[in-house]
Amino acid sequence: MGKPPRVFRRASEMLRPLFLVVLLTLRSAAAAEACRDIHPHCSLFKGLGLCAIASQAAIYKYNCAVSCSFCGKSAGPCLDRLQSCASYKSQGFCTTDEPLRAEYACPVTCNLCNSPV
Repeated sequence: MGKPPRVFRRASEMLRPLFLVVLLTLRSAAAAEACRDIHPHCSLFKGLGLCAIASQAAIYKYNCAVSCSFCGKSAGPCLDRLQSCASYKSQGFCTTDEPLRAEYACPVTCNLCNSPV
C-alpha cells in the first residue's frame, strides 16, 4: 500500500486542530467537574467574606472551590491533614477518591501540592 490519496491527507491536516480543541475542551470539562462546590451555602459564605480568611482557606477550598475562586489554585500551606495518609495512598485513594478531598486530606503524600484541583 502506498500513501493515502492527497484528499485524505489534506482532510486529516484540516481536522487536526479541531481534534486538539475537542481534546482540550474535554480536559477542561473534567477539571471543572473535579473543582466544584460541595456545600450548599457557598454563596452565603462568599458574601460574608469567609473565603478570604487565610487560616480557613483550605477548608473553604474543599467545600466551596468554585464560589471562593480556588479552582486551580493552592489554598493555604500544602500539608497532610490526616495522620493516616500512607494508608490512604496505599489503598489507592489518592487517585480514586473525590479530588478535592484528596487535595485537602493528603496533598503531600498524594503529590498534589504542585497541581491543585
